[in-house]
Amino acid sequence: MSRRGLILLNAGIRFVYEARLIVRGFSAHQVGVALVGLASLRRKELKPASIALAGAIDALDIASTLIEARGRGRWDEDLVGGAIFSGAGLATAIAAWQAE
Repeated sequence: MSRRGLILLNAGIRFVYEARLIVRGFSAHQVGVALVGLASLRRKELKPASIALAGAIDALDIASTLIEARGRGRWDEDLVGGAIFSGAGLATAIAAWQAE
């Protein structure tokens, strides 16, 4: 049995979401980044794009974490953990870009 939730968007629009679809959507971008990274092992010209893509995804994850924390009015363990992991990913992408 799946759980459904309700999101109240800024314009006052209510949106019912399927939790599994949200998780799949958020994880799909990570799979895409991983596929580009793996492809760059064979095609070296993809390496800069894979580094930039990985860094951009982590930067966007950090931005969405900040927005979520602001919306909740507090930081909980999930938000802190997400910010730490995405921050580490962004730092790694920056280091890889500088080493390139």
